[in-house]
Amino acid sequence: GNGSADLDMFARGEICTTRGDSSYPSEKGHRCLEIAEQLDNEASKMLAYGLLGNGHLMNKDYVAARDALLRSIAIIREQGAQRAMIGRVLALLSDAERGLGNTSEALAAVQEGIALAKAGGCRHFETEGEIALARILLASDGTIRQSEIESALARADHLLNLTGNCGLSPHILEERGRLAETLGNDATAERLLREAYGLYQAIGADGHVARLSKELDL
Repeated sequence: GNGSADLDMFARGEICTTRGDSSYPSEKGHRCLEIAEQLDNEASKMLAYGLLGNGHLMNKDYVAARDALLRSIAIIREQGAQRAMIGRVLALLSDAERGLGNTSEALAAVQEGIALAKAGGCRHFETEGEIALARILLASDGTIRQSEIESALARADHLLNLTGNCGLSPHILEERGRLAETLGNDATAERLLREAYGLYQAIGADGHVARLSKELDL
């Protein structure tokens, strides 16, 4: 039925996120929202806005991403729908705010997301939050905040070992490479980014492979 259709679209969108493929979330986000509106189901609407926001985020349309993700979060807060997902959506929102240059808003969103994911026992979403936190700190002032970035990535690594989810491993490596770049450690940065590239290849994350391939001239 339609109820399972929107969940299937959302799950496929998550797979495309892992692969770095922005086409599916963008294409299906609106369709998912149409189904949710027809169902008049708050949980479905929350998922639909989350998928739509993720699609916009992957295409660097940060204003549209923020708007959709705020709608998703509002449904969770006001209706209690899909409450376990809030850490995930707040991490996405923090990336949108970072893209807009709103460092304080990005930090507030990601820190709340991490706290809620931790309280809810959602280790995967907590891991995503720690990686997002590292990205925000790097974008704000990676040199001054080196210890905070290293702490966030160490926590992400620890959580990853507990969950065994390899899909986030290359992201941690990549952010370590970005930190090395920021600190001027070019050889270390290239080594880490090449390791991340290899892990992206191993999990079939073609979008990320293509992105790093251009950057590393592979």
